[in-house]
Amino acid sequence: MLATGCMALDDSTEGRDADTGPIADVDAGTVPGQDAAPPQPSAPAPLPLDDSANYTDSGEARGDGGRDLSACYDTPYDPDADCSDPRCGALASCCPGRAACCGDYAPGPRLSAEQLEGCVDLESCLGASTLFGAPSPFVVGPTLALGGDTHYDSGVLFQEVYDLRHERVRIAARFELPVDCDGCFESAAFGVTTQATLGAFDHVDALAALVLSGARSEVRLVVAGVVVARWDASEGPWALELAPTGALTVARADEILLEGARFAPAARAHVVLYGHSRNPGATDSQGARIASLETGAARCDMPSAWSAPTTLRFERGPEIWQAFDPRDPALALDAEGVPTLVFADEGALFAAKAPDPGRRDRFVPRAPGGFDDTPLLAGDHPFTSPSLTRRAGDAGFWLHALRHEEGGPRPVRVAIDEDALAPAGDVETLRLTPTPRTPLVGLAVTWVGPVGRWVLVATDVAGRATAYASHDGLGFERWSDLPTEGLHVDAVGVPRLTVERATYRVRVDTRRGTRWQVALFVSDDLLHWRLIDDESVTGVDSTERVGARAVASVRDGDRELIVYEALDGVLTRLRTRSRPLQ
Repeated sequence: MLATGCMALDDSTEGRDADTGPIADVDAGTVPGQDAAPPQPSAPAPLPLDDSANYTDSGEARGDGGRDLSACYDTPYDPDADCSDPRCGALASCCPGRAACCGDYAPGPRLSAEQLEGCVDLESCLGASTLFGAPSPFVVGPTLALGGDTHYDSGVLFQEVYDLRHERVRIAARFELPVDCDGCFESAAFGVTTQATLGAFDHVDALAALVLSGARSEVRLVVAGVVVARWDASEGPWALELAPTGALTVARADEILLEGARFAPAARAHVVLYGHSRNPGATDSQGARIASLETGAARCDMPSAWSAPTTLRFERGPEIWQAFDPRDPALALDAEGVPTLVFADEGALFAAKAPDPGRRDRFVPRAPGGFDDTPLLAGDHPFTSPSLTRRAGDAGFWLHALRHEEGGPRPVRVAIDEDALAPAGDVETLRLTPTPRTPLVGLAVTWVGPVGRWVLVATDVAGRATAYASHDGLGFERWSDLPTEGLHVDAVGVPRLTVERATYRVRVDTRRGTRWQVALFVSDDLLHWRLIDDESVTGVDSTERVGARAVASVRDGDRELIVYEALDGVLTRLRTRSRPLQ
């Protein structure tokens, strides 16, 4: 979807790469001087964060291999439909929510002939693992033999934990087939389980596993206790790959045997080897064994893979402040990397910081005279929808917000100091061109260094979400519209804007009936948008039974930290969750 408009800005401003949220894997770069901005075209041009995309000003393909980007957004509400096209799959916007471009595989538990040959103490040979079953597994030459009996499983449970909601896990193993197995009870298997402990009298409840059956002379895929597919037995190697989208792939040697099977991604899963035998022993004829194992996991960009929520606490020493009606959180990191929070309460804006890296749910209010008597910003007109952005150097923050005046909500900005204790200048009104036709509901603003622009996203009471760009941070020109009309919702709320991994990302609050949730849109160039997930953040417990909204985010080490409104139908609370980043 291509939006048209006018662009006639020729000045620039001071700014930096921090924003209302995380996650800028691109350097903000140097901000151009007041007189350095080039003349602008009469219509919005692509503003790609990745120069290698080889765009033209119109977004169409060039003769030297440039991409016709508009063709990669034909179906903005079905990313797979466009991103499966090889011409589009390399776009950065095709990564979020898909397992097509995860990070590099990090090695996990393994088993090899070198480890097992001559091994006396199996637990010490295998590393962080637990043996289970009676008899327990044992070593025969360079292979692992399973114990167990006709009732219970025996095997090895590895202690490393995988979050299958955002990690792509690959497990490859080689079997040794049983000898003289007519009517035998031999089996060997590998896979993943959510069971954290297994003992002498347990069955393995595998989330997904490949099981070698000696009696049937087959290898079968078992998902949550159901046999999904069967193949003739062979040593392999066999491979099982689990994607965070819930897709399973089975391969033998270099041949893919099955794609598209489904499983339920779990937050805590372990690799497990297991099986059983009617009468195991080192002198018996060879049973089903495991000759080798290799595992690896890669992090994927899954925007809905959140940790359990925690309610924010506002504390200063032994004192605790209960905010009356906290809303519209905004986050940014200060010069020391401390998450700084601004939120609205009864029309005033308050600030707090989270100085404890181990407890990001505890914030210290910044009011110099107490907890709730000195707001950061207040006046005759209420403020809502704050947006926080780091200023150049260590000069503090830019605070953007809506000020509700007699003529309707107006976008404004004010500089605040590094400690978030007080304004450091006058409140200035922003100019949006063309002027929005209906009153604004919310806005989000950030400085985008790679393109040398301020970017603003605003939502209005008609349910529209519009992206604007500016050189000076005061005058903004309309750049594009987000395709919110296809969400089929009853209302659109505040937006939140971040820059992450060469993409613009906008979270937009949506309401169906009485329930709020958050949709995520992504763009490569600020012109074309695709919906990644219309439920990227939803309510998860009784405190959030009416939903979640107003998600502010920031990169906190190797995690994305969010603070948001949790709605239970009576109270509004500020809560926090996090997710790992690539």
